[in-house]
Amino acid sequence: MSQEIQQTIAEVAGVIRAKSAYGTRDYAKAKEQIDRLQIEDGLNIDQLEKFAKQGLLEHSVVALATLGQLPVEMVERSILQERSELLIFIARAIGLPWSTTKAILLLRRGTHALSESMLTQSLSNFEHLKPSTARQAVRFYLLRDLAKPSHQSKSKESQSVSHHVARR
Repeated sequence: MSQEIQQTIAEVAGVIRAKSAYGTRDYAKAKEQIDRLQIEDGLNIDQLEKFAKQGLLEHSVVALATLGQLPVEMVERSILQERSELLIFIARAIGLPWSTTKAILLLRRGTHALSESMLTQSLSNFEHLKPSTARQAVRFYLLRDLAKPSHQSKSKESQSVSHHVARR
């Protein structure tokens, strides 16, 4: 129990630091463009990688959330927090290649930018992680988020997301 509390505190502190380093994000414009791409069948992994390589954080977050049918908040947290495990889990769960995952990891700036050794460790974690294990981890994060009071109103959305991740 103590370890879980410490992990939660570390995650919250990481999100607060990330928000102060990155500022408040407005995803409305990105969501509008991603929705349009999705309607036109132009939203795919290649487009996500292109957004990430162009440094378009909001577009990358919304595209990854849309492709994985995940909450934007969860994807944003996975990219902005200090540790990269959640992003690696998401990437493997939805079948992203390393090149796309790396491009997303490199979106981090400032204190959360990955060093070369951290990037190498992320690649090793990515390569050794089975997609089925990644899907289980993503479901765990979704369920944990559901248990938090601020996410109670999003219960149906997260349940459908959990179902989607389970099908992959």
